[in-house]
Amino acid sequence: MTRALLEQAFGTSDKPNIDLYDDVLKCPRDASSAQLRKAYYKQARVYHPDKNATDAAATLKFQAISFAYNWLKNPERRADYDQDGVLPEENDMDGGDDDDNNN
Repeated sequence: MTRALLEQAFGTSDKPNIDLYDDVLKCPRDASSAQLRKAYYKQARVYHPDKNATDAAATLKFQAISFAYNWLKNPERRADYDQDGVLPEENDMDGGDDDDNNN
């Protein structure tokens, strides 16, 4: 999952970068871990492909939401993202933690 996917799913021509908090998860930057998880579940429910079969982009948005949550739930990655607001280049990403059981 890369910045390109986020831009495809949530990109707009008037913003240079997609904000994981505002654009993807719809939560404040200072959200606690519990608030972040709640925002993830709320957005995931809206865009889950099984619940939103009419929107062709739902699967793409669901994947982007999952990526954003998995990125931000890691304290080290979240601190790095909070510092500069930019995701690293694709070759600098370390694969990610896709297991939601590691809350």
